[in-house]
Amino acid sequence: MSARSKAAFQFSAERLGSKLYFWTFTYKELHELKLARELWGKCLKEIKRNFPKLAGLRVFELHDRRGLHIHMLTNRFIWIETMKKMGKSYGFGRIEAKRADEGSIKYLAKYLNKEREECMKSARLWSAFGDFVWCKCKDIVFDSPFTRIYRALCMTYSGFSKAKWCERYQAVMNQYFRDDLPDYFITGKFTASTNKREHAYQTLFAI
Repeated sequence: MSARSKAAFQFSAERLGSKLYFWTFTYKELHELKLARELWGKCLKEIKRNFPKLAGLRVFELHDRRGLHIHMLTNRFIWIETMKKMGKSYGFGRIEAKRADEGSIKYLAKYLNKEREECMKSARLWSAFGDFVWCKCKDIVFDSPFTRIYRALCMTYSGFSKAKWCERYQAVMNQYFRDDLPDYFITGKFTASTNKREHAYQTLFAI
């Protein structure tokens, strides 16, 4: 999921615009994760109320000693003193802003690709807000011989996706090393003899 989440975030950043601003919010005191998230939710609600045309992406980053940090990419700039005044009401001691560049987006995307901490398992590491069409994780589809066969198995056999991962993996490998594997599953392209995906699936699982 982390690779898919990272890809969705990067596509969303591209859709947000070419001129972005990178924000970092740091709490003055160390808070429990639940409280920190609640305070941020209230802060963001006030930001959106005061700046209704603002759109952006939010990323949670957890530090061992400094607790939860919140990063934002926004399509508009807000005067830093105005943002600090709003943030102070919700416990933020430091708020920084700068023009976002490719490195800013890569930094956030790299964090999303890391193994998340146990306490963050139920949290959404990133989210979007405002009036723009962002990319969702479910919109990301990885295309390879493995994933083509895997999707075919899911569509052909009910309950396949609920089997143990080792069993699903072995099932895909068994099909992959078949001598008569249709070309579609290797190249992703249809040939004259296999001009429909459905036909490729029927050929793969013919009895």
